[in-house]
Amino acid sequence: MFQPLPPLFLERLKKIYSDDELQIIESGYATPKRNPVFRIHTTQQENIEYTLAELKEKELNIKPLSFLNQAYILENGTEKDLWDLQCYTNGWIYLQGITSQIPVNLLKNYLETENLSKDNLKIIDLAAAPGGKTSQLATLGTENHIIASELSTIRAEKLRYNLKKLWVEDIEIVTGDARQSLTHLPDDSIDILLFDAPCSGEGIINYTREKSYDGWDIRHIKKNYLLQRDILRNNLRLLKPGGILLYSTCTLAPEENEGILHFLLCNYPELQMIDISSYSRLLEGEGLGVRSKPWVTQFWDTVYKKEVSKGMRILPSSQNEGFFIGMFRRD
Repeated sequence: MFQPLPPLFLERLKKIYSDDELQIIESGYATPKRNPVFRIHTTQQENIEYTLAELKEKELNIKPLSFLNQAYILENGTEKDLWDLQCYTNGWIYLQGITSQIPVNLLKNYLETENLSKDNLKIIDLAAAPGGKTSQLATLGTENHIIASELSTIRAEKLRYNLKKLWVEDIEIVTGDARQSLTHLPDDSIDILLFDAPCSGEGIINYTREKSYDGWDIRHIKKNYLLQRDILRNNLRLLKPGGILLYSTCTLAPEENEGILHFLLCNYPELQMIDISSYSRLLEGEGLGVRSKPWVTQFWDTVYKKEVSKGMRILPSSQNEGFFIGMFRRD
């Protein structure tokens, strides 16, 4: 089990997961290629109808994901089959994994449940490339001002390309280190801060891609934690009272997940965690093999605040990549 990975990696996982859960993770790492998942990005009903009709015409069987907005699994084809469709060329569908789609869906559900406005909002997407979540945010409401921040110039160009292809306009793209690139913005000016953090990527390991794991090192996890913490420290001042912070990673490392939630809870008493743990039941109820583990309250000698139980960690599996999500609202 976990043969290509360092012994310390498995030792750490055993501190978090049961034997059954470890088998699910192993199956996820060993899956060469998952069924493609995509969402219909267009809001025009005629374009939606065209897309569904073209998929049927090409005899591509799809399964809707009820817990996500306009998301589908392709049951009998490949990504290339989708690339060849006119609806893909038109920018009406976007390939995006199940777990990557969850944060913005959680945000949308929360705003609707609490009867909060989805319009005229100021939104920042930190570390925004390649643009999947940015394009989701663009469909959240109307008259929203979205700033997409990205460190790498090359990744920022990829972000710009993807947004243009999806007909997403009027996104302000800021290139530079997120610890300094937004200092021109005033305090208390942002309604939603989405931070899909740079991380150690333990949730997206695939044995067929050596690059996905050959650089794993405990030192990188510690370095990522410090970077995540510093980016948050330098941008939390932007969040308005009543504003929402949405934090996510694609790693399993507690330091970068519950550790960051713990840091926020200890140092920012104005931030209150929103309980998203119940969303796990929706995922598991789909019968797709998507599994979650609610939280980690202790890892080695580190004890985290009990409120981290309101977050959600999703196991990598044969159908989805691993993910972690926490959501806060500022008093």
